[in-house]
Amino acid sequence: MNCLICFDELQVGDTWFSYLVPRYIKAVCAHCDQKLQRIQGVLCVCCGRMHNTSSSVSENICEDCELWRRLGDPLTCNRSLYVYDDEMKKHMNRFKFRGDVAMAKFFGLELRALFRHSFRHYTPVPVPLSTERLEERGFNQSEILAELLQVPFHTLLARRHTEKQSKKSKRERMNTENPFFLSNEVVCGKKYVLIDDIYTTGVTVRQAASILRKNGAADVAALTLCRG
Repeated sequence: MNCLICFDELQVGDTWFSYLVPRYIKAVCAHCDQKLQRIQGVLCVCCGRMHNTSSSVSENICEDCELWRRLGDPLTCNRSLYVYDDEMKKHMNRFKFRGDVAMAKFFGLELRALFRHSFRHYTPVPVPLSTERLEERGFNQSEILAELLQVPFHTLLARRHTEKQSKKSKRERMNTENPFFLSNEVVCGKKYVLIDDIYTTGVTVRQAASILRKNGAADVAALTLCRG
């Protein structure tokens, strides 16, 4: 076995556990694993942002989420695994834009653990790409991440083609018309968790959440791989 990131040979000691449960052997070396910053410590209860001593926080809610709440937030909460720093940007570029789907194996174990801890009773819903973007990329990274959860997921939403969110400022994202619409029936009274790769401003998952809420979802949260 070789590390999925640096391709060096993995030094895996043979133990009874490794023979009995081989799927739990990490697919990256310790050196690459330690470069990634996990999200931990005191978090905003809504968006999952890590707090720092200089931030203005009341009741463990960050300033952005206080504003969302005043506007009528359709999203209950977001939880993410990693900080979207320079190291993670390199891996996401390789996974998302260069099509190295095998990279997703690296995230599987911890993403499943976070899902089971926070969203065990929720049905996963991958955030969709537009038809044009899907043809361009060849796969939907959110569906790849949803598959890692090893539970059935539902494709309830579709998306109109728009300019890439990464090219827009925060203000432009906030003022963007909702590109999502239903492609399947929402089960009234059911809880859903949106699956996406990166949480930045939170506009995308809230636009998707608002569609599910308006059509009968009891609760909508988000599980994202990275947090800006």
